[in-house]
Amino acid sequence: MGRRAVREGSDRRGWDDDGGRAGSVDVARSRVAIGAVAMRILADCGNSTVKLALAQDGGVWVQERVAVDAPAFAAFVARHGGALDAAVVLPGAQRSAEVFATWWAREGAGKPLLRIGHELPLPDLGQYPGCGADRIVAGLAACAQERHDVVVVDAGTATTLTAWRCTGRGRLLGGLILPGAQ
Repeated sequence: MGRRAVREGSDRRGWDDDGGRAGSVDVARSRVAIGAVAMRILADCGNSTVKLALAQDGGVWVQERVAVDAPAFAAFVARHGGALDAAVVLPGAQRSAEVFATWWAREGAGKPLLRIGHELPLPDLGQYPGCGADRIVAGLAACAQERHDVVVVDAGTATTLTAWRCTGRGRLLGGLILPGAQ
């Protein structure tokens, strides 16, 4: 099976090496469903940047890391966006999530803002109280993509390693949180 990732600079952006849609996650398996909408902006709100992506029909079509400010969000939508029907936020860092939510309240024309872990509940996969939603979502995506047990490494402001058993719904086995590289 080919690697499932959006390849930067590819004229086949959004498609994996097997011809399938890149970044697609079986929402029935992950139990995170957001309904039928034409196009969504996804925001992974970190401490120092926000990773934005556009998703449509189960695929992630473009993604970019931007500064935590309204002009950067607007520029991303101007470059890549079309008619957006909803925003989905992974609220990892509260300040970044608030900046994005404020921007969407102004620019989203009353369209829904759905927060993972709130309006979009996460299933109980063995996570401890206070476990970051970003670690759960990354584990669900890795299990859906790789289909075997994985260790997910996220090297941001902090470096996290999270072990997953990828049978059934998936199960968080444990992990570490370490200082980031900077």
